[in-house]
Amino acid sequence: MQCPGGGAEAYGIELWIHDSSGYWQLCYAGSVGTTYPGVAGVYSVTSQWNNGIITANGIDYNLYAGGSLSFNNAYVSRVSIV
Repeated sequence: MQCPGGGAEAYGIELWIHDSSGYWQLCYAGSVGTTYPGVAGVYSVTSQWNNGIITANGIDYNLYAGGSLSFNNAYVSRVSIV
């Protein structure tokens, strides 16, 4: 799913990333499933409507609708909507 512009929140699971190219987002929304983004520089993961499991630095984290996770330059290898 394309992220909205201007730092706006989408309604799925969003990875907020800061790397050498600047600040940007990856968004995942829709049906239950798993994707493997393989991105570094993640400082936050947020969700508006979806429950999910995020694998960051090799550790699984539960993410609930309306929740967020904070990281310091994490590598996110898996995003699952459950």
